[in-house]
Amino acid sequence: MTRSAVIRYQKAHGIPTTGVTASLTWGSLQKHKGGSSSAAKAAPKPAAPAAPAANTAVRSTTGGKAAAVNFALAQLGKPYAYGATGPNAYDCSGLTGAALKAAGISIPRTSQAQLAAGQKISLSQAQPGDLIVYYSGATHIGIYIGDGKIVHSSRPGKPVSIASATSMPINAVVRF
Repeated sequence: MTRSAVIRYQKAHGIPTTGVTASLTWGSLQKHKGGSSSAAKAAPKPAAPAAPAANTAVRSTTGGKAAAVNFALAQLGKPYAYGATGPNAYDCSGLTGAALKAAGISIPRTSQAQLAAGQKISLSQAQPGDLIVYYSGATHIGIYIGDGKIVHSSRPGKPVSIASATSMPINAVVRF
């Protein structure tokens, strides 16, 4: 399914238009798979290289956190740039800040300040839209998208990507 087809489907079904087939869109596609909607019947399971990773992202998200996760997923492939807060490039905390802003949640700028401002929870309590802070100095942060995965902007030369939530030493998990 092309990005433009995803956007058309999202608009037709009242889903936030990100152009990314994340949980809300995927769930709607699955629900309408056998129904009478011609748009849903015309929309096959995505086969584009980036789509499968996004499809595995969020299975259950409540409230505005879905907007944060969908925003983060829509940034996949954008470059890392130290100090960047978007829209064309991000550093780690710039991405998490922009994602939560898309959900109507304002958080501090740096990963250390985001750690200090959030409510600490255990990894087992993590829900899509929570933030995972890495390393003892809280020098990296990503947004949890479900299924044991995060979206993050990690370093120069590596674009915004999906990674295992446990691929780096976890300092804390925080919720806003």
